[in-house]
Amino acid sequence: MTLETLESAVLAGDSQRCLAALAGLTESERSRVAARMVEIRKRIEPRSSREPAEIPPPAGVEFETLRRAASTAVLGTASLAEIRRLGQLISDFSADAYAVMADRRPPWIGEWADWLLEATPWPWPAVRRLIREGHCPRPQSETYILAMVSYPRQDRSLRAELEEDRDLLGHEVWRLFEIEGEGNRSLAARDKHPDPGYRWLDTLAILASHGLLSRDRLLDATLGALERDFAQFRAGWFSRFHQKLAPTPEEKSVRAEQYLRLLSSRIPPTVTLAMDAVVELEQAGSLTDTDLLAALPPALYGRDKKNVSRAVQLLERVAERSAEARAQVAELAVPALEHPALEVQTAALDLIERCGQPLPPGLAERSSTVAATLQPRVERLLPIQPAQAPTQPAREPSVSAGAGTEAQAWRHRADQLIPSLVALAGVPAAFAAVETGDPAVGMLDLRDPRIPRLHPDARLSPIGSLEELVERSSAALENQGPPEELELVLEGVARFCNSHPAGWEGITAPLRKRALALMEKTPGKAFRGDPRANLAAVVVSWLGAGKPRGITTARAVARFTAARCEELAQRVSAHQAGPLLAAPTHSGGWLDPQVLVNKHLELLGAGLTPGRLDLIQALLRLAPDRRAEALASATPLTGEGADALRYALGGEVAEVGPDGALWVAAARARSPLANDERVDAAHPGLGPDAGQAARLLFRVFDSHGKAMPQPGLLREPTPPKQPAADLPTVLLHTSAQWRDLPTLRWQALVWPQQRETWFGMGVQVFAGNLEWWEAEWGNRAFLESLLHPDTHPGPMAMLLLTLGLAAKEPGESSLATDVYAAMVRDGRLDGTNLGETLAILLDSGVIKTGRWAKTLGEVSRDSPLVAETTRHALAAALCRTIQRKPADLTPLLELFEELTERASASVTSEATREVLKTLKSGKAGQVARRLLGLSRAGDQVYREEALRALVEARLERAERWQAGIAC
Repeated sequence: MTLETLESAVLAGDSQRCLAALAGLTESERSRVAARMVEIRKRIEPRSSREPAEIPPPAGVEFETLRRAASTAVLGTASLAEIRRLGQLISDFSADAYAVMADRRPPWIGEWADWLLEATPWPWPAVRRLIREGHCPRPQSETYILAMVSYPRQDRSLRAELEEDRDLLGHEVWRLFEIEGEGNRSLAARDKHPDPGYRWLDTLAILASHGLLSRDRLLDATLGALERDFAQFRAGWFSRFHQKLAPTPEEKSVRAEQYLRLLSSRIPPTVTLAMDAVVELEQAGSLTDTDLLAALPPALYGRDKKNVSRAVQLLERVAERSAEARAQVAELAVPALEHPALEVQTAALDLIERCGQPLPPGLAERSSTVAATLQPRVERLLPIQPAQAPTQPAREPSVSAGAGTEAQAWRHRADQLIPSLVALAGVPAAFAAVETGDPAVGMLDLRDPRIPRLHPDARLSPIGSLEELVERSSAALENQGPPEELELVLEGVARFCNSHPAGWEGITAPLRKRALALMEKTPGKAFRGDPRANLAAVVVSWLGAGKPRGITTARAVARFTAARCEELAQRVSAHQAGPLLAAPTHSGGWLDPQVLVNKHLELLGAGLTPGRLDLIQALLRLAPDRRAEALASATPLTGEGADALRYALGGEVAEVGPDGALWVAAARARSPLANDERVDAAHPGLGPDAGQAARLLFRVFDSHGKAMPQPGLLREPTPPKQPAADLPTVLLHTSAQWRDLPTLRWQALVWPQQRETWFGMGVQVFAGNLEWWEAEWGNRAFLESLLHPDTHPGPMAMLLLTLGLAAKEPGESSLATDVYAAMVRDGRLDGTNLGETLAILLDSGVIKTGRWAKTLGEVSRDSPLVAETTRHALAAALCRTIQRKPADLTPLLELFEELTERASASVTSEATREVLKTLKSGKAGQVARRLLGLSRAGDQVYREEALRALVEARLERAERWQAGIAC
């Protein structure tokens, strides 16, 4: 075989000739022609959709035929390292590729098979054939097993495949119970397939029933998998399969020890499976009291109401059987008093009372966590403490009616501040609340442009040297953020792209290598939605290590961020050093207007034209501060971009220019919430938040046969199907494609002045994920944006928060409770506003009220101010909500009763009382009657603690604002 022979076959697209030329060659002979085959494979691939390949297919030959022949030649000659460097160019697997590898059988064939299956499961049948025929050792990696699971079988059923290849039943199948998987590569993900013939659960159960798999071993393997505490979504498959096998009482008895151990699992459905078995075994007398008492404690600390209730019931049965065990039973029941469900607390307290003396340890310490309605019973159990002389200083003087030194100190602090800031921070309203003794005041309006955004503590540190740029670039590539750091690194590249000091290549070599490695993993080696791929592409362009191939797989606002990076890459590859206009100066994405003008002047002084997308992004990040001074400084600037900048800063222009995207950004920066008639007339029909400000309306749509109605948003004007990549404010109204956390955090910085549009995207995402089947970790980026104390919560923000509080995914609902507490403390949320939003979602029918009762109950333990806000919100929501069934309202009514008892208050709202009077039957009627019977005036100490927190938070806000202005 000569190089010319093989090359001729490749360029003719003749795979069969390639196979004939390669047959029987030694590794030495193959390596001599490998470099040329790799080069040809690269050159036949089009560089992008806009650039043709260097070696096109010959006449009459399809591109795929040419590609197949070239890939066959590479597989038959190249080393494993060379193959890996080609990435997706050589990751396909055809029959020809099988023939090459079966003939060649290199020592690294097993590593190659693993690498191939890591990219895609499609080659699984061919790899398996190589293994069966003895050409390839059986890989020991998880990749091999997960490819077996996720390979999309189409021609025959999974059962037929396993029955034909019995060796899989002896080895590979059992490894399924040892590996969790990830993403779409797991048993749980694969078994979403609607056809039972392709589902692992049904197939393995059938094989077990036919004796092809050991039933006993399957039962043990499923319980063993559950003991590994895989993530809940993936652990659920093993629970369902165990239940599918329907173990008999005898089989459960043999495995009693495993079921007892699973009571300590961190996965609630696993605990449920174990509890079902333990209850059955206990009733059959297959468990000793000693075993039960040793295994139950973890279950009593759980959050699942049903499981904790059944654990308490098991303790009751032990107490009935053994008087000697009652003291231990009572002690074990104490943790259940911390459960948020009133029924669980009541059952645990009933059991403790029945067990009698001595009182269990820890009861006194947990007395404060018990529901207010149960407090009297706990107090009766506890021994009366003898009166003692006070060892603590007396309580602070009353703040009511403006009396006392504390109120005087507050007013003195307010007198030292700028009056306009005191008013904007809501301090007068807080003082008025002290006068009336009622902490229910209105929430703050934080949309006023006079509120300072550029606090010195939030100033970002730009990159000052090439060495610092290399260090921070490397960290940003690995961490994919934080997003402000990504922006500073991009500006550092823009400023230092022409800096080549002595030793430059050595300084940048590790960064170059890492960026190239990341680019190899990017489909098409292009710009796309995620920060890492985009930053790697910019770094590669800067260091002259390659040229990214356009933008791929990026839609919605991710397409704008990718296009920005592509624009920057073109500039740095030409070594045009200068500032990046859009780099934020302060956290949150804010850009100092004066800094923007100065950068614009610096670019012009260097003979450079600002990047168009760079300027669009810069306009959208303009802070309200210092706009008048920046406008005056912008006089020397000329051109359409300068006119748009002056318009964004509040200046007037003779006419709106032809660049629609540029003027849309200027209009949205100038007045985010208002229609801009001039821009809309010059550039009509671009969509919401172009010339016309968007209007977002929450709606519940036809469920199309689904059990739950489908919540979502209507947008006016209607978004276009494919907004242009240079219209980020419009793109924010399209569905997010890239929903990983780093990407969403980066997109949150696109338009910091108008968060409502961003929160609207979050509402759409959360509404579609209330009944999640798999955690979407990126969703927390929307809630994180609400944590900043100066972010105004409009209707979309409130909907986002309340949907988060009702989320099934624990990470989302937990973060939502943190956000809720923070918003109450800093005055951005009040009971009336929250109550209105709760009522909207209650009437929609999309919320499971038990989740709200749980999250709102937990967060209300934060402080009296948070608890009182929740109580007022529930009162406001209930007085407007009469469409839900009484049973649906019961969890919220119970929480309302708990908070009212805690405050020693009563229901004073006549509208709420009228609604309560309509609830006459069932549990809801019982709670309503108890609420209507309360007639207390409220605990003054409790109310004053809420008032203190209210006043302090608003004074601290005004002081923070003034400190920012002074600096």
